[in-house]
Order: sequence, then structure tokens, then C-alpha cells
Amino acid sequence: EFLQNFYETVTTYVTQTAEDDAQDGNNIQQQLLYPYIDQAAEISQRQTRAQSHRTGFESSHADMDDFDLFPFNSTICVNFRHLLSYDPDLADAIESEYVRFEPYLRRATKEFILSNHPELDPSNDGGGGGGHSRNQVRTYFVALYNAPTVLPVRALRTGTIGRFTSVSGTVTRTSDVRPELLVGSFRCRKCGLLAPDILQQYHLTRPALCRNPRCQNRNPSEFHLEIRAGGGGGDSGGSEFVDWQRLRVQENADEIPPGSMPRTIDVVVRNEMVERAKAGDRVVLTGSLVVIPDGNALARAGDPARASATYAGARAGREAATGGGGGVRGLAALGVRELTYRTCFVACCVVPSDMAERVKRSGDESDLDDNYKVNLMFQLGNGVSGWGGDHPKTASEVAMEFTAEEKQEIRRMKGEPKLYDKLAESIAPNTFGHIEVKRGILLMLLSGVH
Repeated sequence: EFLQNFYETVTTYVTQTAEDDAQDGNNIQQQLLYPYIDQAAEISQRQTRAQSHRTGFESSHADMDDFDLFPFNSTICVNFRHLLSYDPDLADAIESEYVRFEPYLRRATKEFILSNHPELDPSNDGGGGGGHSRNQVRTYFVALYNAPTVLPVRALRTGTIGRFTSVSGTVTRTSDVRPELLVGSFRCRKCGLLAPDILQQYHLTRPALCRNPRCQNRNPSEFHLEIRAGGGGGDSGGSEFVDWQRLRVQENADEIPPGSMPRTIDVVVRNEMVERAKAGDRVVLTGSLVVIPDGNALARAGDPARASATYAGARAGREAATGGGGGVRGLAALGVRELTYRTCFVACCVVPSDMAERVKRSGDESDLDDNYKVNLMFQLGNGVSGWGGDHPKTASEVAMEFTAEEKQEIRRMKGEPKLYDKLAESIAPNTFGHIEVKRGILLMLLSGVH
């Protein structure tokens, strides 16, 4: 409902003629925009053009330039402040239990996109699509950005586990991009029945029991993974894989207390957020802190912990001989080590720190389309990381660096007489004369040719 009904009012300034300069307000127009419906339309166009490109229908160079304007193919970027203003209860629920709501957010995003663009639904191919349906995007993600508060790495504690959090830091290491099993479909080796849509919980999760009442297979090794969709019958699609990358993020140098060592944390990014940052970049990550078992600590040395299943009588006699203490066996070989857990930050959005500050500073300004902010955040640079290149800033990128008051002041200065002379005289005002030198300095500062 939020994605479908939310709209924002954008103020545009139209160039006036000389006759209309005396009339105030005629050059201001307000327009209602639905940013998330527009994002769904751009995603549809991008997928359609990508499919046409794969099937051999080459697009023109102009079309490919338009194709590269929107950075994502299966991700909708949601401004959290929009959600907070539209439905505070929903925003509070997501902020407090983000890990719980995240799968439902992905499902709602998929339903929203497919309801507005049913041509993207693979089930609408009517069975004759063949390879076409395999190229369709099956999983959609939500990238929440512009959180109310940004925490340093040192502030991540147990109170933030499972909550929607925004954290800032510096990337020190990145891993290769690998596939991750997001939702698995497993087929029983005994009866051949498919168990679809098994949500993976940070490790390979197989069905605990076969759904066939005559089979009742409880052996996890008797379920094999279905990579692709089944050919017929009532079986649903195969397993879903997404891109996966691990980042090593260290707290910023200006956030380290005196005399302390910098803290680091592992960050996991998925889907189209991979390769958005490289070592040395200062980023703002939004997502949630999760806790996972630290299995590597147990496997570094000694025998692994194992459970022993023996008969009750033998177990009782053994415990009587050893003084009790039955249950999980093999922990004595671990020495003084303990069963511990480690924290990991799962990020749904990666934004450079300077762009996150610009978006937050622009805030509720009504002269910038929110979708244009998204394009600027993730399309800056056109490099491997997606931003941070050495290219010169465009006029729209420079406009995001000004506040609303500064932009209004610039528009007011536009109609002042002798503006060029006043700007030249503002150069070194304590130095009298030398107006030509000041004009030359002004022109060099503006770097213009006209």
C-alpha cells in the first residue's frame, strides 16, 4: 500500500521570458510524483531491454544510454523517512524487528512490481517461454536508506540485534562475489516429492521431514537440491540464488576514542549491492546486526563436538562409571574453549558517506525528485564500485550540495543588476581597485568559457 500510494510534491522552476520577470511566482510549478511507481516502471523497462538484448534484438545507442540511467534491475530503493511520514506504526515495527519483517518486505515488493507490470511475471509465459522464463528475475529486494540516526561501529551492541540500523565506517577488505542460496527446493530421493521454498538460515537448511505421509523420510542426506525449475506437474520453481559478498568495515578514524584500537565488523551484502564499495571507501550501511554461531572457533584444533546416541542402559552404566555428565560428547577435547557466537551485519543498502550526508541535508526539499537522488547515489562515477570516480560533477550533483536557503539566495541574485561587477568586487574586498585582475580571478574560479 505504501509503495502504491505514496507521492511527493516536487517544485520545479520554469525559465521566464523577459516580459514575465516582473511577475513573482509565475516560474514556480508543483508536480505530484509517485517515486516507487516510477521505480517499478524503470525496473520493467530495464528488464525488458535486457531480455531483448539477450535474445538478439540489439537496441540503439540512445536506448542503451537510457537503459543505464536507473542503477538497479531488481531492487526498489525506499527512503525510510517517507515510510516514517506515511505510516509511523509500520516504520516502528520494521525498525524494531527488521530481521523478522525482511522476507515479507521482499515478498510485498515482488507483488507490487508484478501487479503494476504483469509482463514481468514468469508464470504468464503460458508454458511456451522455455528459456525466456529462466531469464526472468524471480527475487526482488528492498534497499532502505536515509535512516534517522547513523551509529558508529563501536555502538553496535546486543540492543541493536535484529533492529533496523544504519552504521558508518571505512571498508578495509572485500571478498569475491559468490552465489548464495536464498531459497532452496529439495527433492526426496526415496519418493521423489519436491519440498519447495525452504528459507535458508545462514547455512544449508534441508527439510526435516518429507511431506509424503507414506515416505516420512527424516534423513537430511536423502534430500538433494533442485537447481532449476521442474519441467512439469505441480512442482513450483527451483532454488533461488543471489550474489553475495563480504566486506570488512572498520570504524572511521574520527570516531575512534583516544587511546583505543579501531573496531571492525564483517558486513554481508547481497544481490545488486555487491561491488558497490572498495577498500578505502567511507560508506553508510543500512541493515541489521545478526548473531550466528562461530563454528570456526570449534574447528581450529582438536576433535569437533559430536552427539552420541546410545541405549539408555549403556548410557546409565557409563555415566555411573564416569561420575555422570552424559549428553553431548567430545567437548572435553576442546580444552578451555567455549561455544561462542559472533555478530555480523547484513546490509540491504550501501551508500557513500558524502552522498548520504547530501541526501540527509537535502531532507524535505521539494525541488529534487527522490528517484533522481537514488540515481545520483548509485550512479556516481560509473566505475567498478559505482561511485567515487574522478569524473567532473554535473549540475544536478552540485545542486544537491546546496541547502534550500542557498538555492533561494542564488535564484534571488539572478535578477540583480550588474551581478558580474558585484561578484568581481567580492573578490579580495580589502584590496582597492585592480578590477580587471579580480574579474580574471572570478572567471578562473567559475571555470567557464562563455
